[in-house]
Amino acid sequence: MSIMNRFKRVIAFSLVAVTGFGVAGSANQILASTIPLEISSQVENSTGRKNVNIIKLDNNSAIYTYEENGKSYKVIESITDNFDYVSSKIYVLNNSGDYILDSTIITEVKNGIITVSTTKNGNTVVEKSNLTSSFTSNMSRKESNIQEYSLEYPYEDLTSWEFSGTFKGSDRIKKYTLLAVTAVIANIVNGLGGGILSSSAVTAVSTVAGAIISDDIPVIYYTQDVYYKYIKDMPTKLPRAEKTITVFYSDKDRTDKIEKVTNEYYASGYEPR
Repeated sequence: MSIMNRFKRVIAFSLVAVTGFGVAGSANQILASTIPLEISSQVENSTGRKNVNIIKLDNNSAIYTYEENGKSYKVIESITDNFDYVSSKIYVLNNSGDYILDSTIITEVKNGIITVSTTKNGNTVVEKSNLTSSFTSNMSRKESNIQEYSLEYPYEDLTSWEFSGTFKGSDRIKKYTLLAVTAVIANIVNGLGGGILSSSAVTAVSTVAGAIISDDIPVIYYTQDVYYKYIKDMPTKLPRAEKTITVFYSDKDRTDKIEKVTNEYYASGYEPR
């Protein structure tokens, strides 16, 4: 079963469990060894979304309904395997009991930029937010260097994990759909470096996405520690692996923890063996 397959199946299970029983946050304060730079966000009111009901969730698509502001909606959407493009159609229930198209939303997550294009009544509104501002200004990210490299240096010649930096970020997810939330969380967790999610990260990401949708969380906050493994005895440090430890919160003070997600990504040919 592919990573995407497992991801969708786990999300389906988590959303059913979360919708039925809720996700309890626990108090936790991250103590960083460096002073992180935070992408500021103004706390917004809840989305008003409630009674989320998952009808279908498979490899690359989802169908679900919810209520908001006294109206009933149905969402039909799809996502690419690498979590960078989500197509969503939002339908509203009319007085005749039929769902009619209300809006179309395209969500793209590429190079740390989230682009949400919403088309309604013939008008398209494009909104962008940046996931990478704190990366570039707070520490030197090396994701561009984690790529295929001559296997002249085997895995055994890599260093142990070396701490690179800590940063804090936040993102408004008030207008995001289920799979758009999934895409954003996945891209945060994998360090925005093009890596894939490990099996354990898949499970944890599904918990975060499920909590956001079912608990109607309008803004997520996260703190991430980043580590690298380098090729030993090289004059220039060449990172061959990245590990991110990301803790997600539902409040700006970071006392209401949703989940901690750890992900490791190795360049091709340098995976542990």
